[in-house]
Amino acid sequence: MLPVDWGGRIFGGSMRLLAIVVVLAAAVGVFAYFRYGTIAPCGMMRAKIRAQTAQEGGNIGGFLASVTPDGVIDAMIAAQYNKPVTPALCMSVLFGEQPPQPAR
Repeated sequence: MLPVDWGGRIFGGSMRLLAIVVVLAAAVGVFAYFRYGTIAPCGMMRAKIRAQTAQEGGNIGGFLASVTPDGVIDAMIAAQYNKPVTPALCMSVLFGEQPPQPAR
């Protein structure tokens, strides 16, 4: 099936913008996957915490960081911030920002 021709162009202006946004989102996802091994925010946070612990702790710290279950890391983060672990909290911890405060 041939693409629809809109005035000599294959894509219209809004379709071209949508295609650019989709390509950029895919590129960010691929970059995150190759850097952290996942595209989930909490998975990226855990990978970053494990890498920092391994770097600061030497051989023993690296071993302990690699065998620590995800639930233990999540419990430590939840206890530190006194909040349940959510993707928003994971993103704020990942980028070193202050976690979002709950709406009152």
